Amino acid sequence: MQISPTARVGMLAVVALIFTGLIFTQIGHMGSSQGTSYVVVFTDVMGLQLRAPVQLSGVRVGYVSNLTLNQQNLVEVTMLITRPDVVLYSSDYFTYTITSDILGSKWLDIRPGPVPEGAKPVTSLDRLKGISPVSFDTLARQGTEVLEDLKASIRALNAIVDDPAFRSDIKQSVTNFRDITGNLKNASADAQNIVKDLQYRVNSLANALENVVGHVDETVLTFQSDARQMGQDLRQTTGTVRGIVDGNTKNINELVSNLHAISVSLRNTAEVVESLAEDKDIQADVKGVADNLRKVSEEVAGILQDVRSITNDPNVQQDIKGTLQNVRETTESANRTVQKVEGVVDRFTGNSKGKDGENKKKKFIQADLSNEWNLKNGQASTNINATLFPDGPWSVSFGVDAIGHENLVNLQGAKNWDNFRVRGGIIRSQIGIGADAWMFDKRFEASLDVYDTRDVKIDVTGKVLLPMDFYIYGGVRDVADKHHSYPTVGVGKRF
Repeated sequence: MQISPTARVGMLAVVALIFTGLIFTQIGHMGSSQGTSYVVVFTDVMGLQLRAPVQLSGVRVGYVSNLTLNQQNLVEVTMLITRPDVVLYSSDYFTYTITSDILGSKWLDIRPGPVPEGAKPVTSLDRLKGISPVSFDTLARQGTEVLEDLKASIRALNAIVDDPAFRSDIKQSVTNFRDITGNLKNASADAQNIVKDLQYRVNSLANALENVVGHVDETVLTFQSDARQMGQDLRQTTGTVRGIVDGNTKNINELVSNLHAISVSLRNTAEVVESLAEDKDIQADVKGVADNLRKVSEEVAGILQDVRSITNDPNVQQDIKGTLQNVRETTESANRTVQKVEGVVDRFTGNSKGKDGENKKKKFIQADLSNEWNLKNGQASTNINATLFPDGPWSVSFGVDAIGHENLVNLQGAKNWDNFRVRGGIIRSQIGIGADAWMFDKRFEASLDVYDTRDVKIDVTGKVLLPMDFYIYGGVRDVADKHHSYPTVGVGKRF
């Protein structure tokens, strides 16, 4: 095949241009031999060659002047920075890596990062840490390993699914789960029935208490009416006696004798009434009778004082003194009877007298309504509990925790002291015991509950009482079981 002279000239020109480009490239790679040397340590340089360019933010600032392996088989790349205006910082702020293009050319790339004020530039004596590039071969090898692991997992899963015993276990587990769900539904229905029965009993107790209070009020009103009527009768008698004294002084001795006999009868009656004060079935009636005896005695004493003021007979004066003594004894006996009756009630309810002698009335029933949060799973629950005679020597507590969720029943009897209480009975639907302690003038209450004889559980809680009978509380339930214990917090109102 004949090549024309024009084609030959063209081919020679192309070859000459190629050689010229290669010469310029090599001259550019040589660069200046003047500058500052820095050493960057890599685990792998992926074929980086001597005199490869060094670029900072895409701008050539030097070249690779040396490649060596140290004793740890790490590659120490020495780069010569030929530009005097380049300032380098440690690997904490600058990234030193190796970059390549699609044609296979590689160079050392420096990527600057934010440098805080006060950071010092590196010197030629410092060792810089480089980041080795990831090759396509490495990625392919890692991908192959992951694929093999996935295939092995799929084979193992297929083997498990094909196992008849495993299939049978799965079916049995599903059946057991259904049975458990049914049992839980039945248990929830039973708990609801228990709560309804407890509510009925509480309502019945409240109605009975209202009837008792109403009966007591009626009895007191009746005795008060009788006492007022007796007082009016005695006052009328006093007026009559005074008229008799004014009209007939001779009958004074007989009048004083009669009053003396009345006082003796009153004293004997008061002693009998005092002996009946211990009978709980008639304590309310006994108290009313004692009050009436005391008022009658006071009226007799008033009559005697009037008679004493109008007579100077020594014998009459002596009879009056004896009669007044009997009246005083009758009044004291009536007072003791009332105190006995009130003492029996006080021992049961916890009422007491203060330093000023006034009765300190204490609550008959105390109710608590609270909302509690499980900090482990975020579940909220409502609790309602009440205590009969909370300030008495003995008390009874009842209520329901976690209403609508677990419906845990509480029913406990307690022995109370000033700053301590011991409880026993049903705690959160299980047999158990508990204790409460009050501190800081009863503004802080600490509680400990131990219950469930099959799997012992321990709850520790504390309350901080706030104004207007509000309170906050927190603690840990089931402290003894680290797998099932959980912290809890809550707020409540006391009524």
